[in-house]
Amino acid sequence: MRNVSITKSVKDMESRERDKVSGLTFEIQFGKPVAVFIQSSKIKQCIAYMKEHTLENVIINSELKYTLPHLDFLKENSFISSVEIETDIADCSALNTLHDLKSFVNVLFINHKYNKIISTVQPFCNFS
Repeated sequence: MRNVSITKSVKDMESRERDKVSGLTFEIQFGKPVAVFIQSSKIKQCIAYMKEHTLENVIINSELKYTLPHLDFLKENSFISSVEIETDIADCSALNTLHDLKSFVNVLFINHKYNKIISTVQPFCNFS
């Protein structure tokens, strides 16, 4: 089993800015993009931007346009070293393909059945 840090975090929406040229959304620190919010309809553009600007961090958030029930795009992008999931993902098995994964952050688990948010530091998706 890989040694991957699993932490909980609450991100401030004020630190998130949108790139007006490409239509992509980034996490900005000290005026520079440090992570890309992956959008389901723009996965190729998100990955191309990451490669061009040597970014290795992705954030998955349904409110910021990630609607897929899986993370299959990770299978073809092994350079990604940090994944933050801020939404309910049914199949996280693609995380197992990231051999250089340094950080996996599980911010929230949203229990839709009971309409409540459960904070957790444990992985909440299926790694099988």
